[in-house]
Amino acid sequence: LQATEENKEATLEFVRNEPFSNGTDRTNAFLLAHSIQPPPDVIFFMADGTGNNAPPPILAANESKGKPVINTIAMQTTQGAEEFAVLAEWTKGKYTIVDKEGKPIDGFDYLKNPEKYKSRLR
Repeated sequence: LQATEENKEATLEFVRNEPFSNGTDRTNAFLLAHSIQPPPDVIFFMADGTGNNAPPPILAANESKGKPVINTIAMQTTQGAEEFAVLAEWTKGKYTIVDKEGKPIDGFDYLKNPEKYKSRLR
């Protein structure tokens, strides 16, 4: 969607009216993203890394819905790092970890050099 004032307000209203749920269910989040019309070209997925949803069902849904790029963003954690990396890598996206100061870390580089970033994470 274009980021018009009308679309931004409609999106905020949609979010305000959605019931809260506990835990991260990545599959449902991606199914919701894929249901948008027109289908997205890019999905930005930000989470805390918790949850036990494996990438295969998410990637299968992605394959059947136009293959949008998935950029994954982990908030101040490396929990779920491998899953975030798989989703981004298989869809030609980026994987970013936001450190405790709010600065980005390349998630793929983190997986190669975790000690390099240890002091920046909680």
